[in-house]
Amino acid sequence: MNMVSSLVGLGIMGASFPMMSQVAITPLIANKRMVNFSVAEVMAVTFVAQNEGQMSMTEVPDDCTLNDLGNNAYQITCSHGEGSYRQSVSRSFREGSDAQESRTYPYPTPTSYTHYHCPHHDPWGVVYFNETHLGGQNCVPVPLQSSHNFNQWDEEDWLWDISSYGL
Repeated sequence: MNMVSSLVGLGIMGASFPMMSQVAITPLIANKRMVNFSVAEVMAVTFVAQNEGQMSMTEVPDDCTLNDLGNNAYQITCSHGEGSYRQSVSRSFREGSDAQESRTYPYPTPTSYTHYHCPHHDPWGVVYFNETHLGGQNCVPVPLQSSHNFNQWDEEDWLWDISSYGL
């Protein structure tokens, strides 16, 4: 009986060995792909960090391609590895433009605001609200009170630069 059990056990092990060997190397394959993805990610993110908002670009790294998307927007795709282990990553960014730097506004950008919201009949607080109610401090202008308000205002109507608030 022990002989039969041993033969049956060996037969089952022989039939299941290919599956067990695949399971055993799967973490190694995943690790190699992760390392290649990390290298590609570092190349792409480093290139974007060096070039976003700049007037000229640095040299494109090896194993990377740069695509012009138009309107000063670019996409860089970097790859690393060989064969089925090759991993790619893409990142997008904008190049700087002279038009952004030359915009002027009628008022300087305040360094701080109070917690009071400017009324809708004086949306920037410059007509009377800041002087009469806040002693010259700045109320929060209507475009900065919500993302809906921000999207409703054209940049040509801004009295100072509020673009850095990211609404």
